[in-house]
Amino acid sequence: MVLRLQRPVAFGMVGVYIGESYHHTNSACGIIWIVSRFAPGEGWLTRWRDDDLGLRGWDKMPGKEAGLSRVEDTNKQSGANGGEAEPERSSNEKRQLESDLAQRNHELTAINLIAVALSQSLDVDEMMRGTLDSVLEVLDTVAYAWIHLYQPRDGRLRLAVERKRPLLGGEKAIGVFALRSSLANFVADNGQPLLISDPNDVRLRELGGHSLVCVPLYADQIVGVMSVMAIGEQLYGEPELRMLTMLANQIGIATRNANLYTQIAEELRHLTKGQMVENTPLEPTAPTRERIMIVDDNEDNLELLSLMLQREGYEIVTANNGAVALSTIERTPPDLLLLDLMMPNIDGHVVAARIRQNPLLPFIPIIIVTARADMGNKIRSLEEGADDYLTKPINYPELLARVRALLRLKRSQDALSAERSRTSLLYREINRLFNSYVPAAVAKHLLTDPGMASLGGQRQIVTVMFADLRGFTSYAESSEPEQLLEALNTYLGIAAEAVNACGGTIDKFMGDAVMALFNAPAAQPDHAIRAVMAALLIQRKMAVFNQERTVKLEFGIGINTGEAVVGNIGTAALRNYTAIGDAVNLARRMEESAAGGSIVIGEQTYALVSQRFKAETLGSINIRGRTGKVEAYRISEPNSF
Repeated sequence: MVLRLQRPVAFGMVGVYIGESYHHTNSACGIIWIVSRFAPGEGWLTRWRDDDLGLRGWDKMPGKEAGLSRVEDTNKQSGANGGEAEPERSSNEKRQLESDLAQRNHELTAINLIAVALSQSLDVDEMMRGTLDSVLEVLDTVAYAWIHLYQPRDGRLRLAVERKRPLLGGEKAIGVFALRSSLANFVADNGQPLLISDPNDVRLRELGGHSLVCVPLYADQIVGVMSVMAIGEQLYGEPELRMLTMLANQIGIATRNANLYTQIAEELRHLTKGQMVENTPLEPTAPTRERIMIVDDNEDNLELLSLMLQREGYEIVTANNGAVALSTIERTPPDLLLLDLMMPNIDGHVVAARIRQNPLLPFIPIIIVTARADMGNKIRSLEEGADDYLTKPINYPELLARVRALLRLKRSQDALSAERSRTSLLYREINRLFNSYVPAAVAKHLLTDPGMASLGGQRQIVTVMFADLRGFTSYAESSEPEQLLEALNTYLGIAAEAVNACGGTIDKFMGDAVMALFNAPAAQPDHAIRAVMAALLIQRKMAVFNQERTVKLEFGIGINTGEAVVGNIGTAALRNYTAIGDAVNLARRMEESAAGGSIVIGEQTYALVSQRFKAETLGSINIRGRTGKVEAYRISEPNSF
């Protein structure tokens, strides 16, 4: 089972010496560094052996002395030259600062190049190829790089793309192929970056290098693994590991967004095939038999026009007065109407006017065919909705030419009408999908102010709420995937309904957790009160829901108020509306300190809600990742709710 961690990265490294004798043969396994994804004090040590990666047999080669890389602790040397003069120390500090600035500049350049590569396409394969090209361009020490991604169809980790420099020969590449799958699965299962750096490692030396780095690609969960191998005797260390981990975070998010785009596109294609008019051309081919109605009180005229048009392949419907014509047209509209003017009861002028005034009727071309040749009747007929005007005796070639021209116009009008219907249905489906992936409040503001969609943001005070299910991991171990998904959607639905009921904005779902914003995007003077009300509503709904459940899960909820940058992050193609800042991080830490069923709030939130809700102080508590303590409070019952 893949371990999927959702905590932010904190870079700390531990080293373990591994140099055991397998199969009665000494093989130098070198130093392996595992980067902890927890803050200092919460890291853990992972021991990696050949057996762990499924690499038994790689060490069956001539015996070598077990070589071990050593990492010197520069911090312990800081006092070694304590007796030297202050100017020399200052000079050393300056050189160190310049080196650090150069390294930082290199990292920023790398991040920029990768960001450009990720924004060029929403096709996953094309995006990965461009990404590895950029990696080879930024890190000139990389000989070979490859990326494994989880496949949506079966959830298995498979090679997606690889890049190598010409100096890496075919035989060496084959060795890397044998190693890469085991490394990727090892890193994905443990959720930790891996660094192998040893000049005496026989296996890597035979592959053409001495150092290799594998980092997981994160986007709320692991979506893949990126691996790079160094050129020749180059040894990777903490700077390369830090840079690749930062790049991996960008790549992971872009990969998730590209997969989401593909999913939406496939849903739209499915809707187009299954529910909409498909491939409707603007100029469709004429149907085999188009229907023409002839309206005339003269039986001879009806017969002559009918015979002529039937010979051309048209279906003919006749009516000898205006009343019958209107009744028939309302039931079954024809494709074209030949209309006489002089008829008893309802004349041709009235028939044409009523057809054009009826909004339920489609477009029907009308040709007036009459003995009245005066300009007054012609003008009146055209004003009342007729499309053409012919006088008797009929010139049949001219009539046929005008019938064909107006039927072409009719087909074009029908195609445009079908296209409008198709577009309207497609718009509704896109709007439904859009609102299912974008918070309703954000969608509403985007429609009224499209400028909100631009990348960037602005500083403002927000109240942030995190709600995370306690005990869900244990529950998942004993549940079928379908049952687990149904339960998770139910729990997240309870939280989302409570947030929406109190006017909050769902920022994102993170596995079994929810992040919500208040006072963004719409201004809410009582945003802190709304957040606490939403949290209380979640806990009350969960209490009712758990009465009918054997397994009773609870939300731990953290709330904090403060200044954050609120806006869109991502790329020009895909972006996410969110809030970033210390206030957001502190809200998450409050949630981590909250037991199931409880609500923990920060000091600024307490100052805004203390008159409305009862709360007990937790005193100054330690917060992971912060140097000092912070004041925290636990909500008990509202004074009025």
